[in-house]
Amino acid sequence: MLKNNKIFITLLLVVFLLFTFCTFSFGSVSYDYNDTTLEFADFPFDPNEPNTYWVLVDGRYGYTVAFYKGYDFEQFVYQNGVLSCYNSSGNKINDGSVKISDYNTDTKSWGNVKNWGDLTGGIYGFISANVNVYDSFNGDVFFRLAPLGQLGEIVETTEPQEVMSEILGILPLILVVVVSLVGLRKALSMLFKLLRQS
Repeated sequence: MLKNNKIFITLLLVVFLLFTFCTFSFGSVSYDYNDTTLEFADFPFDPNEPNTYWVLVDGRYGYTVAFYKGYDFEQFVYQNGVLSCYNSSGNKINDGSVKISDYNTDTKSWGNVKNWGDLTGGIYGFISANVNVYDSFNGDVFFRLAPLGQLGEIVETTEPQEVMSEILGILPLILVVVVSLVGLRKALSMLFKLLRQS
């Protein structure tokens, strides 16, 4: 009975660790910036949603993400210390539909999402983006989107629910293996006992 309890507790521990991995490993994103790795909580929006464009910057007041959702997006432009968003007609989008959120490094969370037209306030550097940033409208690339490797693309598009469903899918196999190992152990011990008696 004691052996069965140990197996059951071990199995529960494995399931708990797998669940913890799924819950927390996808709860943050990290970027290499100035020879350090910065880790952020998930963005306050879905960065993989179609027609969502974003830029993560290091500014005078900390880290800020600027994002825009819309079919009419053309490009982000960084000119004279100002980051602007332009639509496909070449007009600057300053109606408040460009949003920003500041990152609180103490609480490790994003602040309230605010309407913004232009992002100013002393940008020290660009950390990441899902599109190129230009130095003028249809000009040269100022900050280039880092190409993802094949594994990066797979990881980026993997949802936590998909990972959890994979783990739940292999749980029956794990149970079968554990039960088989317990049965094999009992059979071997019975075989050794019979060999010793003869």
